[in-house]
Amino acid sequence: GREERAEAAAAAEALKGERDAAVAALRGANGEIDRAKGERDSALASASGLCGERDAAVAALSGANGEIDAAKSSRDSAHATLASVVAERDKAKVMLAGVQSMLEVARAEREGVAESVREVTKVRDMAVRELEVTRSE
Repeated sequence: GREERAEAAAAAEALKGERDAAVAALRGANGEIDRAKGERDSALASASGLCGERDAAVAALSGANGEIDAAKSSRDSAHATLASVVAERDKAKVMLAGVQSMLEVARAEREGVAESVREVTKVRDMAVRELEVTRSE
């Protein structure tokens, strides 16, 4: 029995050593798991930060697109106003040309009337002279 007890004690001691080695290996694996979890959590935090930055960039881009659209609308409105003003100016030019033409006609008529008045005045002056000559005779 003593030999068997000694063998059993040696076997139990060997098992205890194996158990201690297994516990140490388990603790090491748990440490690796905890380190990997830490790395994963850090990577998730970085990804979350990048998502926030991406969302901010998308919002800024959307805002810039809105400003571009508003500027385009203002530009289009300005073009329409300019086209309307140019059309009004062109109509005014046509009206001015018509008035100038009528003014030229009126000037020509006035010159014609003035010439007629000069001719009538000459005829009257001649008639007055003839009348004076006739009276003096």
